[in-house]
Amino acid sequence: MFIANFKKNRKRIYFFKFVVVVFFFFIIFKKIDLYEIVKAFSISIETLLYLLCISLILFFLSSKRLSFLYLGKKKLRLLFWLRLHSAASIFNLIIPARLGDLSKYYLIKKDYRKYPKSYLLGMFIFERSLDLIILIILLSIIYTLINYNYFFYFLSGLIFFLFYLFIKTKIPHKINYLRLKYFSKLQKRISKFLYHFNIYKEKLSKNYNIFKALVITLFFWLFSLIQINTLIEIFNDQLLFLDNSFLIIKIILISLIPITFSGLGTREFFFIYFFGPLIGNNEAFVVSIYFYLFRYLFPAILGLVFVKK
Repeated sequence: MFIANFKKNRKRIYFFKFVVVVFFFFIIFKKIDLYEIVKAFSISIETLLYLLCISLILFFLSSKRLSFLYLGKKKLRLLFWLRLHSAASIFNLIIPARLGDLSKYYLIKKDYRKYPKSYLLGMFIFERSLDLIILIILLSIIYTLINYNYFFYFLSGLIFFLFYLFIKTKIPHKINYLRLKYFSKLQKRISKFLYHFNIYKEKLSKNYNIFKALVITLFFWLFSLIQINTLIEIFNDQLLFLDNSFLIIKIILISLIPITFSGLGTREFFFIYFFGPLIGNNEAFVVSIYFYLFRYLFPAILGLVFVKK
């Protein structure tokens, strides 16, 4: 019964997301001119190569970051991590909500069967958390630099401190005062996971790998902002890097809200909403499409090369 209801609810969620995507694109196509978009797509070879080079750097950084979150005794080469990110990039084109990333953890377990499942889940939690933390900190710092509101410096520092506290603090894995008869097995599993997750966090902080992953995530998003700003400058080179970056991060954070498939429709709509008045609706839509191509499609195509090897 539970499985049947879960499948039914999942279908409803997918239908809702499909309706939202259609709604967003209905509004988008009322704001753009397809003929003008085709013309706006043309960029110079030099710019294209420059953007592709940044995509290669982003591909490498994403692959390397996961290796810092790995704590297994078995040594895994860089090529393995490149293949892992390649497979995830391909699956992310097919599976919604970036659930293709789960293939990375499946492949780690397949290659190293003794690797604890709780460590895999820890890797997943930290990989997702690092992106969100860095984006929020960058948003706060950029807002401070634009508006001279130093409260947001304090806010970004507080976020980093809370994250540090989360790493260092042990989560209680035994709940002695709450024992539910019908969920005793589930409680035991949760308790076991939390126990191993605490060990994973402790090891991760002792060898400073979490901070290495944090630095890599910071560079990843800085290069991402440079890449998108380069696309925007094609249509208006008078705009400021910080102002653009503030809007770009807002769009990325909004597109993380799971109301569509991997931000499809949401991302394009808000690029037009925020950048349309600055560079034109058609140009803003083209930037959003290029963002998708360089961020998602190019890594998947590049992934085919590594997966075949």
